[in-house]
Amino acid sequence: MRILICLIDDDKFYQLFTKKLLDGMPDKVKEVLQFYDATSAFIYLEENAENVDKIPDVIFLDLNLPDVSGWNFLHKIKGLSLKKHPVIHICSSSVSAEDVEKAREEILVNKYIVKPLKREKVQQVLQDYLE
Repeated sequence: MRILICLIDDDKFYQLFTKKLLDGMPDKVKEVLQFYDATSAFIYLEENAENVDKIPDVIFLDLNLPDVSGWNFLHKIKGLSLKKHPVIHICSSSVSAEDVEKAREEILVNKYIVKPLKREKVQQVLQDYLE
């Protein structure tokens, strides 16, 4: 089984680096969807809510986005009736104890990962999903 990944982050360098990292794992990664803002990602999920093949398996979500924050994105997608529920990992440069604790309490969030993503961490996330 290969995984559909979604990156939601406004940092173009981070997106480029992470996409290249994920593309280097073709045995695990089917495709990488890239969104530079939460609104576009939300619209995509809303439009594809019924199509399990288009709903990401794993979402890497930044908190500090230009339009809608990662926290607000999480709140908004709770209102969607998705046929499949993605595993969401917060990926942020914030090391704020408040953000980490809030993520821990958020039912939709699986892990809080401090940027930058490292190969080992990504491999572990994918392995955890596949198990």
